[in-house]
Amino acid sequence: MKKFVLVFGLHVIFFSQKIISQQDSLSDIFQLEVGNNWVYGFDLNYGNSELHHTFKDNGIVKYLIINSIVSLDSTIWNFIGERNFTRYTYLEDDTVAEYLNDTIFFDIIEKNSGKHELSIPVNDFFSAFPFFYNSADSEKFYRYVSIDSLNWISLNLIPFIDLQSGKRYIVNYSLYKTRGLVSTSGHLLDSNDYFIQTEYLLEDSITDIEVLNLVTNNFILSQNYPNPFNPSTKISWQSPVGCWQTLKVYDVLGREVATLVNEYKPAGSYEVKFNGSKLSSTVYFYRLQAGEFVESKKMILMK
Repeated sequence: MKKFVLVFGLHVIFFSQKIISQQDSLSDIFQLEVGNNWVYGFDLNYGNSELHHTFKDNGIVKYLIINSIVSLDSTIWNFIGERNFTRYTYLEDDTVAEYLNDTIFFDIIEKNSGKHELSIPVNDFFSAFPFFYNSADSEKFYRYVSIDSLNWISLNLIPFIDLQSGKRYIVNYSLYKTRGLVSTSGHLLDSNDYFIQTEYLLEDSITDIEVLNLVTNNFILSQNYPNPFNPSTKISWQSPVGCWQTLKVYDVLGREVATLVNEYKPAGSYEVKFNGSKLSSTVYFYRLQAGEFVESKKMILMK
């Protein structure tokens, strides 16, 4: 059993490498080990075409596996992602450009049997890894598959269909045996003219354990995800020290809408869910105060 050391800020964490035996006729097309990371250029277009309220995100995202939790039937891989991008907001008669960066956290679940199905606990249409947990058997994403003589495979799947809302998500994956997902492109359209178009193209990948410093010794308030949202979204942040922390949501007039956190928290990474089902569609602001650190970010509820 090999052991590796990852350094995050001032913390040293030891992980044991999880060895998965390769199946005779199948190849490992999405290598999962703590410390593996991928850098993608991405282009996202989403919004409501009928209301002429659309968004375009263009930039770079780096995904890193920071931990794994192994059980008898499955393995949970903990990911962190750092995004640096420009967001263009297109209104009927105006275009606004914002330069943004955020940190996102998510898990990929791997079944430890069969072809090792991969899924994400909450469906995510904006990820380079849209492995839907409720896909039909014929549309599931597997870690072990048959590839061609050039070590390539292209998959065209429809992993998500919701007959009630009219949502239908079509995705194309291109994979290379030793690098994983080289490109992902997806398209969603629902009966309310809400659409999502995603394009991810791999720029670099590292599948050897190395020292990385994605996690810093600073406070970090991440952009909520997804954004725009309907009706719920997740807000995550990182605290390098223990202190009393408050996280509140305000409307555009500065009136408090909700208090999500108001308590002492030790150093660590946190995430809360905000539900806006009882609120109107508009811009809101969330504000984190932790000791002397104060930061606010904008989010959009679009029903």
